[in-house]
Amino acid sequence: MKPEVARLLAKAASSRRAAVLLADQDYLDFAASRAYYALFYVAEALLLAEGFAFSRYLIPDTCP
Repeated sequence: MKPEVARLLAKAASSRRAAVLLADQDYLDFAASRAYYALFYVAEALLLAEGFAFSRYLIPDTCP
């Protein structure tokens, strides 16, 4: 696994844990935000693992 993919998956796991903690404390808006980012990081990791990379403005840097 590429180091960047592993880093993104670790960020996703961390964001998911934060979402659960926030939801348990009834901070539902903040929990939803963390859950969104958890899924975003997973999607980014999957795309990167398949050879896609994007700049900060979502312009493809590489395409297979």
